[in-house]
Amino acid sequence: MDDIISNMGDTVFAVGLVVVLFVFAFLIAAVRTSRAKEYLKKHPIKKCPYCAELAKLEAKVCKHCGRDFAPVSPVSPQPLSVSKEKFYYSTDGEQQGPVDAGDLKLMWQDGLITNDTLVIREGDPEWRSIRDYLPLL
Repeated sequence: MDDIISNMGDTVFAVGLVVVLFVFAFLIAAVRTSRAKEYLKKHPIKKCPYCAELAKLEAKVCKHCGRDFAPVSPVSPQPLSVSKEKFYYSTDGEQQGPVDAGDLKLMWQDGLITNDTLVIREGDPEWRSIRDYLPLL
C-alpha cells in the first residue's frame, strides 16, 4: 500500500512539474511576442519581394540580395501624385509614419497592417480604413 501511495505521489509531482513548465513556456512566449510588437512599432520592417528577407522600412536596397525595393514596372507606373503622397497609420491607438504609398502597400501585403487599420493621407480631414486607400496604392 505504501508503494502505491509513493508511486501516486511521484506521478502527481511529475504531472505538476510538466504543468508548471508548460505555463512557464507560455508566459515566456507571451512576453517575447509583446516585446517583438513593441520593437516593430519603433522599428517597422518590410520583406524583400526578391529574397523574402526582412529589412528596415526606410531601406532602398535589400542588404541581403542587393536589389532595389522600389517597384520597377514600365507597363503600369504609379501615378506621380500617389507615389509622393505621405500616409500615416494607427497601431494600438498611436500614429505611425509617415510612409509613402508603396511602403504602406507592402506593409498591408506582408500583414503588418490589416484591412481594419486606420490610415490618413496628408491633407485629408479624417482617418479611414486602409480599404478605402487600396485602389490608390
